[in-house]
Amino acid sequence: MRIGLFSDTYAPEVNGVVTSIVTLQKELEKHGHEVFVVTTAQSAIHIQKDGNILRLPGVELKKLYGYRMSGPFSVIGLADIRAMKLDLIHVHTEFGIGTFARIVSKMLNIPLVATYHTMYEDYTHYFNPVQSKTIDKTLKNIVSGWSQVYGDMCNELIAPSEKTKDRLIDYGVDRPIHVIPTGLDLSRFYHDNFTDKEREDLRTSLGIANDRTMLLFVGRIAEEKSIDVILKAMKVVKEKNLPITCVIVGGGPALDMYKEMAATLDITDVVVFTGKVVPADVPLYYSATNLFVSASLSETQGLTFIEAMASSNIVFAAERNILADLITEDESGYYFDTADELVTKIEHHLNKSEDGQVAVANAAFERVKPYDSSFFYNSIIRVYESAITSTKDVFIVENVKLKNNNYFVVECKSATEEYELLLKLETYYDSNIQKGKTIPRKQIDEYIKESIYNRAYVAAIKFMATKDRTRKEMYDFLCQKTELDIKSINDMIDGFENSDYIDDERYVEHEIESMKVSLFGRKKIIADLVKKGIPYEMVQDKLADETDDFYIESAVKVIENTLPSMVSKNTNKTKLLIQQKLERMGYNNGIIYEAMRNFEFEKSSEIELALLSKEYEKQYERLAKKYSGYELKSKLITTLIRKGFEYSQVDEMIKERNDGFEAD
Repeated sequence: MRIGLFSDTYAPEVNGVVTSIVTLQKELEKHGHEVFVVTTAQSAIHIQKDGNILRLPGVELKKLYGYRMSGPFSVIGLADIRAMKLDLIHVHTEFGIGTFARIVSKMLNIPLVATYHTMYEDYTHYFNPVQSKTIDKTLKNIVSGWSQVYGDMCNELIAPSEKTKDRLIDYGVDRPIHVIPTGLDLSRFYHDNFTDKEREDLRTSLGIANDRTMLLFVGRIAEEKSIDVILKAMKVVKEKNLPITCVIVGGGPALDMYKEMAATLDITDVVVFTGKVVPADVPLYYSATNLFVSASLSETQGLTFIEAMASSNIVFAAERNILADLITEDESGYYFDTADELVTKIEHHLNKSEDGQVAVANAAFERVKPYDSSFFYNSIIRVYESAITSTKDVFIVENVKLKNNNYFVVECKSATEEYELLLKLETYYDSNIQKGKTIPRKQIDEYIKESIYNRAYVAAIKFMATKDRTRKEMYDFLCQKTELDIKSINDMIDGFENSDYIDDERYVEHEIESMKVSLFGRKKIIADLVKKGIPYEMVQDKLADETDDFYIESAVKVIENTLPSMVSKNTNKTKLLIQQKLERMGYNNGIIYEAMRNFEFEKSSEIELALLSKEYEKQYERLAKKYSGYELKSKLITTLIRKGFEYSQVDEMIKERNDGFEAD
């Protein structure tokens, strides 16, 4: 792979981020990958190139001790990066070079992985000189917002600890987050890499006598490292006349402040500040002691803890969240909250037997073995592969529209597909969806599922708005008209029932009353309701109080309403049509018989004859166009009998008319 590592800070600068980047670079190159580094230059004007390292103009941030930041975009830098033909960008900072990396990723369509190294909330005091709580709260809110936006702009996100991952989730970052502690070349820190003489020479140069215990701190000398707690502990050490000297290794913006504090506390004889130390010399400091301390609560991974434990040092730490897998109290190290407690824990350890102290050191050494750079490499490569795979199937939000004040219609497309998604307001806002945002296939698949459900829900509500529906009607509708699976359909219908949109018992009662008003018979009521999914027993139970007399009265009303339309029908046809209508309306034969007994259907012979004559003329005219002779006569007789007229009446009229049916 051709991999670009982007960072505002890089060697020769010395800090945890640089250590992480350099370790990663070496491991990637060792495994055959070509690595390019894009970082800041000492110059604020000129671009510098050195092999695969591209340095863009940067400005030093004085308050952050040596940190440099570039502008968010470089036209010349973009051309150089385009020429690198990167397969993947791994960005290690959020601002400056970090912003540029995100722009490049989008412009060149290169997968982007980001490692969130720094808990920026712990650095807001640098921009709050008056130490206002209101300003600090505002700055922390800004950090939270920035972190979410920058986090969501990558394909995959790496957090060096569970603590960092949890914070990113709290910020609202909606991207896959992988917890991968930074790998180290642990062999550099092994105690046996150095001779006793080398260790003695270092202690001598620091002015530490052989009969004194050396307590070591390594890191950037800054307020967020809480070095004041260590200095206060050394005040207690001196008061107790304990043979301990603290060596503070590193440079930083608060170095002078802490030196003054040591002088004020009158502990300069038991505290040594070395200032900035060349990285290659740091392992010797670990080897020269066996006690390491850090009161910092701002760490995201704590590389110095791992380095110290790889040197078989006993670690005393205030930070618990990121060290849970490394330090077990009194087994592989110690935790403390105050200066007094730190001193107590140190005394407790030094009072152990030699075997007891060695056991803690050995346990610490075993705990850091998984942090070796080879483990780190394998984890990182899996994330890279995932990012590259996800980028091949990524969707871009092209348009967003509000619909019915309840949903957003989100139009998105990839190189081969496009979707119009219907998403809930909560989903839209929680996922921070906006025009131009990229969404990976995995997330799109989730949105598609929600969209299918939402469209089905909207359609179901519309279907129920026209009239009450039974559970079965809704089930059939959702099966036929939507793409929901059976479980989702049943879950939705359960929701409708819980919300009182559907109530089969209420439906039965309403429909029975409605059908009774419409004069339907028992059979029709039962058949219709059972067809709509109502249990037969429920319908029967609701109809239990209805007597035959009630249905006879209803059938009589049907006949009364129907008879006026039968004036043009003969007696037999009238009776047949009324009987058929009552059957269709669900009345049984007994009810029909009793109802029809209430009516005199017989018409006078004059009316019957007039009706027959009229029908004869109508049918003769129609049939004569197609038939003649005997065939016409036969068709005419059959048709008139079907119309309810008696054969004798029809035959007599044919004879009277004498229309010459025998002619052929």
